[in-house]
Amino acid sequence: MSQIVISGAVAGALRELRLLDVGCERLVFGIRARGDGAVLAASGDELDELDELIGFVAAEANHKPSRRRRQRLDATFDALGTSAQAAGPLVIDGPPQPERPYGLGKAGHDRP
Repeated sequence: MSQIVISGAVAGALRELRLLDVGCERLVFGIRARGDGAVLAASGDELDELDELIGFVAAEANHKPSRRRRQRLDATFDALGTSAQAAGPLVIDGPPQPERPYGLGKAGHDRP
């Protein structure tokens, strides 16, 4: 499970989003308060929803007529993206793959 720490302002901006799909709504309304911020927790299929949520924030920011609202959503997009990257990869499928020996390409052939 990935836990992404966000500020209270970011959590508030996410809760104000309209027209989210069900998976993204589940993530947003699953945000829990933590100290002076909040935690957005995602696991399994929800990791894909997190990527979609970031896209929804960007789309809404691009279509808001209010400059102040756009700036708030832009800041939310930046903070959410940065926090998600700091939490690690968004997609985790199975055990880690073994490293290839140095000098071998994808197919296992020596590089020229």
